[in-house]
Formats: sequence, C-alpha cells, structure tokens
Amino acid sequence: MNRVSLLASRFLSGALIALAMPGLAYAVDAKVFDTPDAAADAMVAALEKGTNAAIVELLGDAHNDELFTDDEASERENRRRAFDAAKAQMSLREDDADTRTVLIGKDEWPVPFPIVKDDKGWHFDLESGLDELLARRIGQNELAAIASLRAVVDAEEDYRAIDRDGDEVLEYAQKFVSSPGKKDGLYWDVPEGSNEAVSPLLSFVTQQEGYLEGRDEGDPLRGYDFRIVTRQGDGAPGGRYDYIINGNMIGGYAVIATPDEYGNTGIMTFIVNQQGKVYEKDLGEDTALKSAGIQEYDLDDTWKLTKDEEE
Repeated sequence: MNRVSLLASRFLSGALIALAMPGLAYAVDAKVFDTPDAAADAMVAALEKGTNAAIVELLGDAHNDELFTDDEASERENRRRAFDAAKAQMSLREDDADTRTVLIGKDEWPVPFPIVKDDKGWHFDLESGLDELLARRIGQNELAAIASLRAVVDAEEDYRAIDRDGDEVLEYAQKFVSSPGKKDGLYWDVPEGSNEAVSPLLSFVTQQEGYLEGRDEGDPLRGYDFRIVTRQGDGAPGGRYDYIINGNMIGGYAVIATPDEYGNTGIMTFIVNQQGKVYEKDLGEDTALKSAGIQEYDLDDTWKLTKDEEE
C-alpha cells in the first residue's frame, strides 16, 4: 500500500489524536474512575461535548506541549471523527491485570494512551502514549500533505486546459483560491443551479470539507502550510527562468508544503512542480525560516523522492 492509499485508510489514526485538546492554564490531573469501562465511556462523553475543558478534565494537562497544535480546524474535525468511530463501535482490550487499551471503530483502532490502574483507581496514562501519539499525528499529516500536493497538480492541469479569463492564453493558476467573482485561482464558488464550470479543486475541497470548515486564511491545512512558487533555479530542468511571462504563469509552477509546527505537526518539507514528482527533505529546527527562503524550484541531491514515487 503506497502512502497516498494509506492516508485514506488511516484517518482514525488522526481521529485518535483528537483527545489531545488545548488545556487550561492550571494543573489538572487525569480523572480517576472505578472501572476501565467507566473511563472509556467518559472518553466518549468528552468527545461528544467537544470542549477543551471536557477533554482536559478527562486526561489532565501535564503534557500540553506534546499534545496540542495550533491547527484548530483539524483538532475539531478529528474530535468529530473520533466520536463517530467510538459511537459506532468500542471495546476494551485487556493487556494485563492493570492495563486496558480502548479500541474504536470497525477496524478497532487503539487509542494510543492506555487506561491503567493505580492505588487511586483507573485513569488514562498519557505519558506512556506520547511517542505513539506524536508519530501518528506526524505520519497522518505528512501523508495528507503529499496527497494535497498531488491534488494541486491535477487541479493545475485542469485549470490550464481551459482559457479561464478569456485572454486566449492557457495558463496555470497563481493562487489557490480565486478572487471574489473571478476564476483566477484553483477554487471558486459556483452558485447553486448555475451552469458555470466547477473549479478544478472542487473534489478536493469536498473531500476535505471537515478540515476546511472554520479555517481562516493563513491557517494550516492538516498541520501543513502550502505556497505556490513562481520560478525555478539553475538546477531545475531547463535552467533558470520565471514561470510568469507578461502576467500569465505559462512556464510551469511549483508548490511547497511545510509543517506548521516542526516536530509537532510534521517533520518533512515537500515540494512538487508541473512534472508531478513529490520530493521531501527534513529542513531541521529552522524549517519555517528555511522554507520561507525557498523562492524558486531548484533542488539539490539532498531532496529525495517520496517513497511511493520510488516504487
């Protein structure tokens, strides 16, 4: 199974992250229960409430830095998915006499932090599941970023196939979202019942609706920030040139995807151009600064094809 296919089948990995919601300013211990079943039921109730306070009351706030992200839209959607999965099916797996793992959904995805028993009773043990929680979040977000770049490549080709602005020039879109009343981006609204052409990004937007709802301009999408690059450097096929000529982006395009919070929402930075091959590189702790400095598509041998591209 390649990474893009894996994205579609692993959405619950991200949904389980929904239990980690922004906490309160004061120290809160995990809530203690008489039985593991009561703890699991309280998890579902907290997800149904969907409030920060309800989640913090259940889990405590001892590890906020590791648990939380600034991607509020994704957190909200993941909460909803986790609740839906748990309501559909939930069970407890007995790992040992004092440990239970909550399994949710028809595929029985394990909640990364177990319910454990101590001298006070049963409670969720966040610390033991932190590494797994972070690995799931980063893995899911990176897969989503790759899939998003591929969706943009498809949309750019669709956009270029038609003269969108009537200037008799077939060109790529220079922005993701069109200006009001125009078709100068990959997405635009079409009034209900209209015969206007749908936007090239419509299917992607529909698929990602839950992650886009309530998202403000400039907010990350599933933990990543996306930007269109409008020129290429000496090392790119064909050498250095601008993609935009006389205001029309006809020479190509590139798109870069950067983790919004390095090490928390993602590690790898991804880039693609009109050839459709996605490359990745770990830019390190200074990812935000280094990515902002990438103003042209010009890859050296430190950029590697994503694993599914190599297959």
